[in-house]
Amino acid sequence: MAALKRMAQVIHVVGHRKFPAPLDGVSFVSCHLRVLKLSYARLDCTILRQLSSACASLEELDLKDCVVAGTGIESASLKTLIMLKCTINLDFSVAAPNLVLLRLVTPYVRVPSFENLKSLVTATIILDDCFLSADFEHGSDDDDDDDEFALHGYKDKYGYGGDIDRDGTTYKYSDIASGYLGDGQNFSKEGNYHDYGENDGCNYSTVLGGCNILDSLSSATSLELLADAGEVVLSRELKRCPAFINLKTMALGEWCMATDFDALIFLLQHSPNIERLFLHLKLNFNSREPSKTGIELAERSFTCNHVRIVKIKCSKDDVRVHMLAHLFMANGISLEKIYVCRSGSAYLRDQQSMNDLAKHELDFWGE
Repeated sequence: MAALKRMAQVIHVVGHRKFPAPLDGVSFVSCHLRVLKLSYARLDCTILRQLSSACASLEELDLKDCVVAGTGIESASLKTLIMLKCTINLDFSVAAPNLVLLRLVTPYVRVPSFENLKSLVTATIILDDCFLSADFEHGSDDDDDDDEFALHGYKDKYGYGGDIDRDGTTYKYSDIASGYLGDGQNFSKEGNYHDYGENDGCNYSTVLGGCNILDSLSSATSLELLADAGEVVLSRELKRCPAFINLKTMALGEWCMATDFDALIFLLQHSPNIERLFLHLKLNFNSREPSKTGIELAERSFTCNHVRIVKIKCSKDDVRVHMLAHLFMANGISLEKIYVCRSGSAYLRDQQSMNDLAKHELDFWGE
C-alpha cells in the first residue's frame, strides 16, 4: 500500500460489501501509522499479527462492516477501538492495556472478548442476539435501509399526528406523576404493561462469545450497555459482574427491565459511585418476552448516594416509568432528580402498522 510507504499517519480504506477492500499482500509494517480506518475489508491472522507487533504507534483502529478472520489483536499503543457491524468468525480477543475508548456495535456471529483494559474510560456495547450464531449470514444493503427505517419509526399516513413520531420531550417526573405517587400499586395491566415471564426460547449455548465482557469493563467511568429484551450475553455475564467502582455514567437498555428490574438493581448494587443514569426503554416493548437473568438478589435495595440525574426514555404510554420512579425513590433518589423523555405512542404505532399491512394486502389483491 503506497500510503504506508509514504509514512502516512492516517489511512482510511473503503471497500464494498460485494468487493471487499483489497488487503491481500499488504504489509502493515509502520512506525508512523497512528489511525487506521477500514470499511468492508477482511482482516486475517497475518494482518492482525502485523497490527499487533509491527505498528508500534497505532492509537486508533476503526473497523466498519469488516470480516475479522483472526483470533485476536494485542496492542500496547492502541487507545481507541471501534467495531461497527463486524463479522467475527473465530473466537476473537482484544488485549489493550492503554485502551481508553471502546465502541462495539452489533457484532455478527460472535461477540469478542477483552483482556487487560485497565486504562478504559468509556465503553459502548450494543448487542443483538439475532446476529449471534454460526448460521448467521449478512444480508444485503437493502436490509440496512430497512433497519434504519424501523429505527426512526413509521411516517404518519393516517392522521395520528405527533403522537406517533413526536420528538422526545423531556419532563420532570413530578410533572407526569399525577395518580402514581401513592403506594406504588396503581399500575393498570391494560395497554402497554407486560408481566414478564420466561424467555423466547433462545438457548444460551447458541449465542457465541462475550465471555467475561462485563468484568473486562470494570475500569470504565462511562458505560453504555444496550440490547433488546431477552438478550443473552449480557444477562449471562451478570453472574461474573465486577464492582464498577470508577463508574460515574451508565446507560442501560431494555435487557435490564426483565424480572422486576433485577438486572438494573444488580448493576446499581455494583455501581456505588454512579452520578448519571440513563435508561432506554424499548418503544414497542411488548413484542418479545425477556429472559430471566439467572441472578438471585439477596435484597432489592441499592445505595447510590451520588446520583445527580436519572433520565428515562420511553414511549408516552409505557407505565413502567412509574414503577421505576417508585424503585428509585424507595432507594433514596429524590423525585427532583428523575426526568422522563417521552416519545410517541407505542399503541398508535401498532395501530398504524396494522393499517399499513391491511393497505398492502388490499393493494396486492386489488391488482
